[in-house]
Amino acid sequence: MLSAVFALFFAFLGLSFGTPVPLNKRLPGRVVNAGSTVVIDPAGVYIRATSLKDGGLLAGYAASDGSQHVLRTAKSTDGGQSWHHQGEVYRAETATHDVDNAFPFQLPNGRILYAYRNHDRTSSGYTYYRITVSYSDDGGVTFKYLSTVAQRAASGVNGFWEPFLRLANDGTLQCYYSGENNANDQDGFMRQSTDGGETVSSAL
Repeated sequence: MLSAVFALFFAFLGLSFGTPVPLNKRLPGRVVNAGSTVVIDPAGVYIRATSLKDGGLLAGYAASDGSQHVLRTAKSTDGGQSWHHQGEVYRAETATHDVDNAFPFQLPNGRILYAYRNHDRTSSGYTYYRITVSYSDDGGVTFKYLSTVAQRAASGVNGFWEPFLRLANDGTLQCYYSGENNANDQDGFMRQSTDGGETVSSAL
């Protein structure tokens, strides 16, 4: 009975049951099956995606590659139904470095920014924390270091995590991230940039 109701509903929308539902056909507040699961990288974790000026999507994520952790990009040109490997941002030895929490973002001028956590560590724990931003001018294929949004030496529980990039209404680039003050206190911070992320303000 329920499947028949869904079939009628999809027919009303001009869709067949089980097919991906275009964004402009989805009702607000309703969760629908957009299609089958798509595996971008079986070794990948913590994926984040952003829309591009050319109509595509760019995903950023971390993956294991032997003894290293690597930050990668993948691109979709069909609304996320399929993906192909696009490029690599940074890689480091897992035993001494921790890179993760990828967040890609395209600026109005076409440059792609990629924010991530970028920590030093030893076998006994973290020794230094950073939120780093790299940039790409070739569509997310190759990247170079741009700036460090936040950094500090490890002292108890005081790490930086999970950056998020956005543009304010005035065009200012904002980077939000989590910062631990101690084991029982974690706050959200924001730094902003008026030059595309090359320099950043103090934390707000």
